[in-house]
Amino acid sequence: YTVYAGGDDLLLIGPWRQTLQLALRLRSEFGRWVGNNPNITLSAGLELIKDNSPLNRAAEAAELRLERSKARKDRLGNSLKNGFCAIDAAPQGWVEFEEQLKRAEQLRQYLEQGRVSQALVYRLLGLDEDRLEVELAAASRGGLPGPPIDLQKATWRARWGYQLVRNLLLDGAPPGERQKREEVASFLNGLLGLTVDLKKAPEPAPPARTAVTAALYSYRTFTEEER
Repeated sequence: YTVYAGGDDLLLIGPWRQTLQLALRLRSEFGRWVGNNPNITLSAGLELIKDNSPLNRAAEAAELRLERSKARKDRLGNSLKNGFCAIDAAPQGWVEFEEQLKRAEQLRQYLEQGRVSQALVYRLLGLDEDRLEVELAAASRGGLPGPPIDLQKATWRARWGYQLVRNLLLDGAPPGERQKREEVASFLNGLLGLTVDLKKAPEPAPPARTAVTAALYSYRTFTEEER
């Protein structure tokens, strides 16, 4: 439903899954229309709400997300804009967000196939929040003395390894099943920016909240439809 579309702004209301895909489609079509000129950017914000929530508050929240996208910067503080802020509080680039939705779809399939439990996925989300807080604290220090890092949160990688062994990689599984579980474990490690042996990946991982939340919401819809 189009609430407003004029000038260089638009406000739409729609089902959350379709609206996420629509945003990506709009970005793609807009880029094609301007000849993929990198100097012409498109920023967007999307707020997820319950169907009984006041729309004026939702519009205000979406506007705040839009402003975050416009204020997006790289690690050197250079302005980026050209981003999308949805689900996670931090805006992402369009390519990065699309990749997160692909990961969400893979995670949803694992959930539907029973290859990973919702409980483990929620634990991953909590540990990812610890990871991001520790990484942010370490980066803000820049090698200089600063406020102490929460040591409990700093153990997030060890705690995740324990969860993997307990929930996926227990000994005794048949060879074929073991390989499938290792595949799932490798995928989940990637969401946390880890290699298969739980070492830090060369490239930092974005917050896992986008992929995890989209997967869980989609899975809930799937199970509700099944019932």
